[in-house]
Amino acid sequence: MKEKLKNRILAIILIVIISIGVFPQTKVQATSEPPEDLEDDTLPGGVIAIDSQLDLILMNNSDQHFILTEDIEITGNLNPISNFEGIFDGSSHSITYNIQENTGPFPNTQYLGLFASCSEATIKNLYVNGNISLTTGSSMSNPNVYVGGIVAFSENSTLENVHFSGNINIVTSNDNSSWVGGLVGKASNTTILLSYNTASITAEVESIIGIARTGGLCGEFNGTIEDCYNIGNVLAMTANGSPYAGGLVANNKGTITQSYNSGKVQSKGTSTSLSDVYAGGIAAVGESNSSITKCAVMSSEISITKGWVNNGYKYIIAKGGSKSDNISINSITGSPTNDSNARYTQAELKTTTPYDLSFYNTWSINENINNGYPFHDRNAYANKNMTYQLVPQGLKSFIDNNYISEADLKQTNDGFTLCTKSLKEIFMVMGVDEIRSDQYDADGNRIAFDLDNLDDWYIFNIGDSYSILKMRHGDASGDEEGEEIPGTSIPFLDFDLELIELFHEELISQNDSNSYELQLFNEINRITQGLYSSDYAYSTPIAYYFSESDCQGLYLIVEEYIKKVLSLERNSDGYIEVPESISEEQKNFLLSLPTGIYDEENSRIKVNNSYALTNAEKRAILMCRTGNKSLNNFAAENILHARWTERTGNFLQGTDENLIMEVGWLIGRFEAGQIFTHAIKSDTGIGEENFDKENLYFGFIESDLLQYFGDV
Repeated sequence: MKEKLKNRILAIILIVIISIGVFPQTKVQATSEPPEDLEDDTLPGGVIAIDSQLDLILMNNSDQHFILTEDIEITGNLNPISNFEGIFDGSSHSITYNIQENTGPFPNTQYLGLFASCSEATIKNLYVNGNISLTTGSSMSNPNVYVGGIVAFSENSTLENVHFSGNINIVTSNDNSSWVGGLVGKASNTTILLSYNTASITAEVESIIGIARTGGLCGEFNGTIEDCYNIGNVLAMTANGSPYAGGLVANNKGTITQSYNSGKVQSKGTSTSLSDVYAGGIAAVGESNSSITKCAVMSSEISITKGWVNNGYKYIIAKGGSKSDNISINSITGSPTNDSNARYTQAELKTTTPYDLSFYNTWSINENINNGYPFHDRNAYANKNMTYQLVPQGLKSFIDNNYISEADLKQTNDGFTLCTKSLKEIFMVMGVDEIRSDQYDADGNRIAFDLDNLDDWYIFNIGDSYSILKMRHGDASGDEEGEEIPGTSIPFLDFDLELIELFHEELISQNDSNSYELQLFNEINRITQGLYSSDYAYSTPIAYYFSESDCQGLYLIVEEYIKKVLSLERNSDGYIEVPESISEEQKNFLLSLPTGIYDEENSRIKVNNSYALTNAEKRAILMCRTGNKSLNNFAAENILHARWTERTGNFLQGTDENLIMEVGWLIGRFEAGQIFTHAIKSDTGIGEENFDKENLYFGFIESDLLQYFGDV
């Protein structure tokens, strides 16, 4: 049953309260326009917003924190960013650039890439499409060249969740040696996580002096590579100096683990070459202190071309270094040295079985994506691995009794845990088809919760507190009386989780008293209907957690909600229906998104790849299902709900007669009671006013969220 407040005056109060802010620690003007100090490029915490080609200049020689807030397509030849020592968060936006040089003896720069060089830097959450082409003329003193799609030369830095596509083609003469990689040319003490390259990479040295170190990810690497992959082809050629071609790294001096290569690897010397030739599915050469573990080679081609008196070395994994627990495809041509620990068919490599990878939160396999090989399906707000030791105590018995598994749990880095198996699914495992009360309806039927009423309620945990939240999909109009508006609802009321297990034990023992079933019915009814005690009590730990601006749980919830909408509503052609009854504001927002996402004529959204959504696609889904324009906007509204509950709840539990809101707004206990009631109902999703969210300014919270989560 859906309840709505009918009091127009109260509705106006609510709008004003939300618009001006209800919390003394938050300062904001009573206006729907953003404060002037939020309109410049500096965000809270000194974070600098980047949204144009010109802005990139700000990062030269800088140690500041930057966030990319728009996709950027660079016109003309890129002038690489140099000497970067700060933080650059791409927030899942993209940068497109070109570098084309056909020079005389000296290239315009030795360092080619989006970043020429970085030290003590962090670059993350970034998609880059680049085309790098360099041809140098002959000279006896050409400098060495370092080329990386993201960074040419990296030292003491971290790259996380960065991706490069496009093409790299480097041809050097005479004294040039080259270090070329899809992500980094040469890396010293660098960490690369959850990243990949799809670009084809070629490096050729035409003169008799000069070496080529060419890798799908890095030319030369020292540090740690984890959960990365390359699918681009790699080719290294030299006239005489040794060519190194590695699927991931040419010359490995570090640690590579849980990563793979599926691109061709070729290393070529000339017919008169006197130097050795090296090719490896993961690394061409591994130095004595290097290691490669739990990696995979899917490429069927690892080849070398030897010269006159040189030797050729081709390994499935690498020549030299420590190697263990690595696997490969069993159809590799050219007979390289078999140093993989196990060989599999292509069909087997398109299942999860052969790999020692985390398919909990990092990797997924789908036959229609990435040629059927593993791809990143990472939720950036959750821990990479979920183990039994990390499971909250109240849910461990659920695992012990096989109601759920660790794979059903997602846990953020700040301790929030969500069970992605619904109450309906949990009760089905128990063999339960309804939860009955001791009451009867007018027809004499026992009132009960049918499992279909619980298919969108999910258990969550914060510290020692448990509750259930709702993720409801379906028609976004909410026009019909009693029809629920799709979206999410997070009650700030504690749920007695133990009653589920006690009820199951009662069921197994065939105890006719059914006392726990009645208690469980009342508990579920209390939460789902937003019932609270007369003392205005609420769960302080839950409300406090969700009121914080760095709350990761809200982002995990919205990501899982989007996944649910996709799994239930995306048709075989990739479309999600948009209700015809959406507001003009919602429609205008959808029309403002990149071309091809919103089909106004057929009232639908196109999602190209449900396993790798763009920010724009996520925003389209949220707008037509919840009315929120972004993940940050969604989080801001829920943070507001939590603070709203805390503020009025605490006031009503005291003895004061009046509550002073921002800018002198004064309300009494009656108004506060109505607001608290509305808050609790809204938190459970059954009493929320259908306000136009375009008129509710969450900007003062959203601006805080930018510094923690970027522009998402």
